Amino acid sequence: MWKFEQRMTIQLLTHLVEQEGGKEKFPVLLELLRKHQHVKYIQHLPRILSLQQRLVHFFHYTDLQDWTNVSVTQFANYDLPEEEKSTFLENVRLFHKIWTHLKETSSKSSSLLLDHDGAEYKILDLLPKEPSIVRAVTKYLVKKQNDYINSAIPTENRNIKAGEVRPCHVITCNPEQDFLQIAISNTDYVINEDGSESTNYNLKTLENQLVNRYISEKPLIDIQTCPIFEFNAVRTLCKFFTTVKDQLEPLKTNDKEYINELRFLNEISAALATLKIAIGFLQLSFGHPDMLLVDYMKKELRMEDRAKHLDLPVLRTSKVKHIQCLWEVLSARRSVLLVEMNQNPFFMIDKAFHATISDDVKNTLNTKFSVYKNIELFITELHDLIMNVDSIEANPHWSIEETFEPFLEGKKVDDSCITDLLNPVKDLKMENIIFVWKQAVHSRTPAHL
Repeated sequence: MWKFEQRMTIQLLTHLVEQEGGKEKFPVLLELLRKHQHVKYIQHLPRILSLQQRLVHFFHYTDLQDWTNVSVTQFANYDLPEEEKSTFLENVRLFHKIWTHLKETSSKSSSLLLDHDGAEYKILDLLPKEPSIVRAVTKYLVKKQNDYINSAIPTENRNIKAGEVRPCHVITCNPEQDFLQIAISNTDYVINEDGSESTNYNLKTLENQLVNRYISEKPLIDIQTCPIFEFNAVRTLCKFFTTVKDQLEPLKTNDKEYINELRFLNEISAALATLKIAIGFLQLSFGHPDMLLVDYMKKELRMEDRAKHLDLPVLRTSKVKHIQCLWEVLSARRSVLLVEMNQNPFFMIDKAFHATISDDVKNTLNTKFSVYKNIELFITELHDLIMNVDSIEANPHWSIEETFEPFLEGKKVDDSCITDLLNPVKDLKMENIIFVWKQAVHSRTPAHL
């Protein structure tokens, strides 16, 4: 028994439980009290998941390059229906509140924690790529819920996916209010014979009531099912192209050259977005390789509006079996135009591959490019390697030559062509690959030298 001399607080209650051997007698209660500062945030998990799902849906077939400098406020004001705006901004506010708490309480000094100092977020900051601040918040909330459930009910095996989470599924309480009210209701005051006052705390009853009221019936959440957005969808595309490689064919050289003369970025981006939709359906059933892509969009998918974006020379006569080559050549062409506009098409690629080279090496490289005859093919193929650095788990310290060669061999490029493509990159590292590619682009556009 203790003499009650001060107002009940979470800190005081924690101290009392510890004094009563809480680690052995009341482990769940002690766990909840010691980590009470996290509990109140779990209730916001459904709104954080809703925020991510809304953005993933919005950006799935969108050219992210157009959104790199768009703030959350700009996005809400100009790109959301008026009826969604207030809910969206409230969800962002809750996200910021949890992210601030996570930074303040985390013992880890990760780059994510250091890179975001509370300034207004860009809309792409809120896409759940891996790693990202929004993924960190989601995993934090899911892990806390699962930890509390596993601590209170070790035999709990009910598991739901993140997409199924509703407010009724998450632990919902404010410990500073709810825990203390229940604690006070389980407190007995005793007047001793000498007139002194003592207090008895029914800690086991308190523990059981907290578990029954806030944790029982709550499911574990499968953390592997949390939303994730592929900034660079090449890994998924690579798996698809590998699966159907026997049904694919390259474009004719003349067709590639024509695509490399396209000048309108919007047309290329719209065509790529349409190809991405087509690929999504072809993954389910590849269909007829010799069918025109335009007909596939119109007749098979019933997407005449999307088919209009393929109404360009070469694209309108290309077939399903050309889809990989079209994707690679159009992607490279889009990146070339972005570089010519002083934009960075590789913002989603790890910074380790963006290193520059010395002036001497740069001059040598430019000399090679000035007499190099297959510059367009080099730009297309090296671009494809850059976009695949994640899927092949490339190391920035590897040589470009030793990485590029097996990559080209895997694409069944002729040996003589491989030898020619490797010539400009001898003695260069993968960390320089993006710089090398940009120099190749500039070598064919003198105004940028």
